[in-house]
Amino acid sequence: MRFMLSAFAISILCTPLHAQAPEEAPFWRPVVMGTFGMVAAEHPLESMAGWQVLEAGGNAFDAAAAVFYMTTVVEQHQAGMGGDLFMVAYLADEDRVVFINGTGGAPDWRRLNTSANSGGFRAKDLMPRTYPVRSEASTSR
Repeated sequence: MRFMLSAFAISILCTPLHAQAPEEAPFWRPVVMGTFGMVAAEHPLESMAGWQVLEAGGNAFDAAAAVFYMTTVVEQHQAGMGGDLFMVAYLADEDRVVFINGTGGAPDWRRLNTSANSGGFRAKDLMPRTYPVRSEASTSR
């Protein structure tokens, strides 16, 4: 009897098990085209916030700000104070492309102004700084 149980256990262990294969899903999304504008974000509420800004007459920069602020509400782990920004934007009115570097803290503008007048910037003037933030909500108890 013991031999039979051992043989049965070994045969079960040697039998290949086939998991159910998931249904094949396309790995692409359908092509979406528009004539007025488009907003893309990870969460539907973020996209909706940006779209409402466009419908109200705002531009792409305004819509991007609305998407960011909605991101701080629905996906707190994705955005907040201290975040970074790299943006390449086309300014249609001026027919030019600009790059906006929003990383780190603001530099000390007093030094930048004096350095600009003296013919250049020093690297230490451009280094970001960290400042403590005090929330009024935490002191109102």
